[in-house]
Amino acid sequence: MGRFVRLCSLAFSLFSVFYWIFASMIFEIISFVREGEEPSTGGYLAGSAIPTILYGLICTVFLQWFARGIIKRLPD
Repeated sequence: MGRFVRLCSLAFSLFSVFYWIFASMIFEIISFVREGEEPSTGGYLAGSAIPTILYGLICTVFLQWFARGIIKRLPD
């Protein structure tokens, strides 16, 4: 059961990160197509990729900590 809880928390973290990557990519495409500008790599990294990666790391660490607490409370 403990392994299941940890896998669920990792799956949620990955799904959440992929969702934010997809949402930020759609936002970038819509904003640049509307204005007719070319996206810059630096702007993409600073505005989308790095915050998403940091969110993923924080989410994974927090959810693993939370899963550890749930596993400790489970009956053996």
